[in-house]
Amino acid sequence: MKTKHSLLRLASIAYDTPHLITTHSLDKMLSYLDLRNEGLVPMFIKDNDDDSTSSEEKSKLDNGFGYVKVDGAITYKPVMGACGEVKGTSYVGLLSSIEELVEEGVKTIVMDFSTPGGQASHAFEHASEIRALADTNGVELVGYVDEMACSAGYLLACICDEVIANPDAITGSIGAVVALTDVSKAMDNAGVKRVFITSGSSKVPFAEDGSFKQEFLTKIQKDVDMLNDKFAEHVSKYTGLAVEDIKALNAETFNADEALEIGLINSIMTNSEFAAYISAKHKAKTKGAINA
Repeated sequence: MKTKHSLLRLASIAYDTPHLITTHSLDKMLSYLDLRNEGLVPMFIKDNDDDSTSSEEKSKLDNGFGYVKVDGAITYKPVMGACGEVKGTSYVGLLSSIEELVEEGVKTIVMDFSTPGGQASHAFEHASEIRALADTNGVELVGYVDEMACSAGYLLACICDEVIANPDAITGSIGAVVALTDVSKAMDNAGVKRVFITSGSSKVPFAEDGSFKQEFLTKIQKDVDMLNDKFAEHVSKYTGLAVEDIKALNAETFNADEALEIGLINSIMTNSEFAAYISAKHKAKTKGAINA
């Protein structure tokens, strides 16, 4: 279990850092973290080597095929609540879950999505590792968007061999966002002024009046644009859509019908229709393996 220092560090990376998440969800997450830093909502970061959650909590076998949930805000490393329960999904945990299923010999893995996205850090790395793991072991990845697969959620979904969405699901938000809070006016009204003594002009992002320097904002915009380019190229690689067409979507979210028309998903099915579909697919694959 991490110390309070690590808890504050988790909150600090939520600000001033590019994320792959819907703006609405980022705002909710930042408000939550602000409350937590006031001691109202305890939370802990889980070490990579701390395997305190059982494999059943991370993934499961369902009638012979693998099933993993990509639920809630996505972080690089697992985040745990005060009672030890895992909050949301992490790239580290997701890769570990899929590795476990592959070791069990599973050849079909369903990734069930209900996420607005999350951290950009290590997102592309882990998505590529998951795809390579599936390719190396002859595993078919099937993504099912139950509620939402936006931003980093779609970054993970698009690596699947097939992406199927519930009629009420939302996908998209292919873009990056950074949250900044300018408190210069509030500090001025309170009669507070920050003074920094630095060895370089870029050491702090603040101008003399406490607002953000234009060169700092320009750099942040450059970082966001670079991340957006990388995201569009990633989606293009797995969907076949042109990079410029993806950028032209302007990070908008889409309902199932719109996403199907654009080419972000392959088909639309209700929960029961998908259950029947994946069961039939698995039976056919199993029968084919036996006959072979």
